[in-house]
Amino acid sequence: MGTRVEETERIIKRMEDIIRSSTKPDEIKTIVATIGVPGGRSGLFSRNTGPHTATLQVYLSDPDQRTRNDKQIFDSIRPKIGGQFPGTTYGVQFGGIVSRVLNSGSDAPIQIEQLGYDLRDARELSRQVARTLQEVPGVSDPFISREENYPQYDILVDREKAAMAGLSQRDIAQAALISLASNVSLNPSIFTDPRTGNQYNVVVQLDEPYRSSSEDLSRLFVIGDGGRPISLGSVAEVRQGVGPVMIERKYQQRLIKVTAQPSGRDLGAIALDLEDKLKALPLPRASASSSPDRSSSSARPSEVSSSPRSSPSFSFTWSWPRSSALFSIPSSSCSRFRSG
Repeated sequence: MGTRVEETERIIKRMEDIIRSSTKPDEIKTIVATIGVPGGRSGLFSRNTGPHTATLQVYLSDPDQRTRNDKQIFDSIRPKIGGQFPGTTYGVQFGGIVSRVLNSGSDAPIQIEQLGYDLRDARELSRQVARTLQEVPGVSDPFISREENYPQYDILVDREKAAMAGLSQRDIAQAALISLASNVSLNPSIFTDPRTGNQYNVVVQLDEPYRSSSEDLSRLFVIGDGGRPISLGSVAEVRQGVGPVMIERKYQQRLIKVTAQPSGRDLGAIALDLEDKLKALPLPRASASSSPDRSSSSARPSEVSSSPRSSPSFSFTWSWPRSSALFSIPSSSCSRFRSG
């Protein structure tokens, strides 16, 4: 997190050199690299989350023009990439709609979904799951979907003081968001030109000199009872912290996916080992886990209660599709192989 785009480009160039040196001349058609978030609308469809991320797409020649399939090709590349880029994570996504269908839409041949509210407990638990995957023979490239360590400011509201001033969490959050990021997403103001009939968005936010530090955030004013302006610093504390780049949700709960690929071992044997190990994991406080029917390639989470005020609850679901299709790591570098 925070790596300059020039450094990311250097890593991607080294990775591209390794891929070319590890493959036969007739196996690759072209390699396309996307570094950072593209500008314009194309950024909406990019897996990259910032200048520290990149996507490396490797287009293989037609299957009848080479002797190895995409998985065999990457098996020869993996040992040469592993350990070469300290502080980075990388992954591979095998392309093809057939593989994705056979995977029943899962992100990987081995996919574990972790549902839970508390961010810190979820981070620690996902790391335990990844370590568990590493311990199982025949499992390679474990990956945690949630990207951490994004710099942020946390506003810790004293609920008692805020209530005495007639303020709610929503009032404080909206005031901070509008002051720093404008009113476009919350309460857009539209001006209609009476002469032409054209509509224009009127964007309101603080001028840059007044939103450049944490002290500026504490000096924001929130309108309380009777229209009185109340300083944010008098009812809340502003702390510098880190958090996830993005939070996925499923069934209205926070979701982390831990994925991996089988390597040199069948999925059935891997599933038997993994289910026993996952059931033995100690879940944080009030928690539960569930296992799908072995004849099914998908699963739903067990019913668990989750409340931000009380002990967070966590649940696991896991699935073992019969065909390997996808491995994805959206961090520092990501390679994608297409064609079977």
